[in-house]
Amino acid sequence: MVLKGETVTGPIKRMGKEDGYVMMAAAVFAFVLLIGGMAVFSVATGENRNSNHEDDSWRAYFLAEAAIERGRAQLLNDAAWRTGFSDVDAGAGTYSLTIRDTVLAGVPNPVKMVGTGKVGDVTRSIEILGGVDITAFEHSLIVKGRLSTWWLGLSVNGLVHVGQGEDALNPYLDIGIDDFDVDPPPLGTEPAFFPNSTYYSVRAVNSGSKWYGRIYDGDGIEISTALGDSLDGLIDVQGDQVNYTFSGDAVIARYFDATTGVFSMAPGDTGIVVDFGSAPISDPPGDNGYARVVMSTSNAMTIHTTIVNSRFTGTTPAQRRDKDYWYGGPLYLNKLTVAPFNGIGVITKDLSSWLFTHTSIGDEDLPALVCVTGDVTSFLASMSIRGQVICWDDWISLIACEVQRDNGFKANLPPYLLDIGGGDVQGTLEIADWREI
Repeated sequence: MVLKGETVTGPIKRMGKEDGYVMMAAAVFAFVLLIGGMAVFSVATGENRNSNHEDDSWRAYFLAEAAIERGRAQLLNDAAWRTGFSDVDAGAGTYSLTIRDTVLAGVPNPVKMVGTGKVGDVTRSIEILGGVDITAFEHSLIVKGRLSTWWLGLSVNGLVHVGQGEDALNPYLDIGIDDFDVDPPPLGTEPAFFPNSTYYSVRAVNSGSKWYGRIYDGDGIEISTALGDSLDGLIDVQGDQVNYTFSGDAVIARYFDATTGVFSMAPGDTGIVVDFGSAPISDPPGDNGYARVVMSTSNAMTIHTTIVNSRFTGTTPAQRRDKDYWYGGPLYLNKLTVAPFNGIGVITKDLSSWLFTHTSIGDEDLPALVCVTGDVTSFLASMSIRGQVICWDDWISLIACEVQRDNGFKANLPPYLLDIGGGDVQGTLEIADWREI
């Protein structure tokens, strides 16, 4: 406090306009700092948001791809699958897929597949247009010609393909026909196509006035003497047709028992093949000759041999798919079960069953692939097949025939049938067009 008349020394604190200016400047500076800080925070927050959005976008994209890949894998198991799936939880989001048949010029079995991934508020979708490669082994029954059934007809568990239509004259017909274009696999009957099997080739020869069988191994070496058998009494010839008749339990066991039979399995091998389809040695019938093989038992015996009665007459791999390049005769089975060790039950030109008998090919333990390069005919005889049938021409059945799909035979097939390449690879969609939508 300063009294009147006193002298003031030192700084004098003034209150007034100058103090207001200072406070205003400080406030402005603080406001500028606040705005600057908010701007920096906003930029940082925006960059973080953009970064998170970009991460979510990539995650959604990868989920869309995952949906496509899962769809392609599903087609591996079921080529007719068109169900799709929706909102499947995966990682930080979900994925969905739609699939439907479409029209696409030049592409067989075309489909449109859309996979969608969603993470947070980000959604990305991929569209695939392509053709579904249909492997022959995904069917129960393939008939490249006509399918004709009457009376008790035919019962099939699984997918059926018919190339030239069906005669649905049978009210008991129990099958569903697909719309796919399916080719048979490129067959091989020569020894090289059965690398892990004991291979026998039986060829007829005329000696004087009597016919005998000469047996050759997979290297083309005659082993008749070593085996001690020439099929004496089991062969006769009518014109170009050589008849091999294995009738009765004792005869079947003598020749086809896998351990003790004439056509037994060598140590270290995993299958047995007996080929009757090669041309006879003698002329006539010579190169034009073909075999009629009859195998009959009375007590429903089981053999584990692959029976061959068709030979390839072409020169190119593509011709191995064409019935016109296969030559042979019929295989008749009666009360016999063929359960092959190597996955293939029979490869024959024609397959037939006797009157009022029952034939089985494949069983629960050893299902079988049945390849008929000509026709299947069954009149007044029942036939059951567990595995799969591929008939390259016509199927005609009058009485009950049953085909139960069991792809267990695939585990035992010769390698060449499982690596047939090209349009027969199942599970990889042949992509014609890809885009993100």
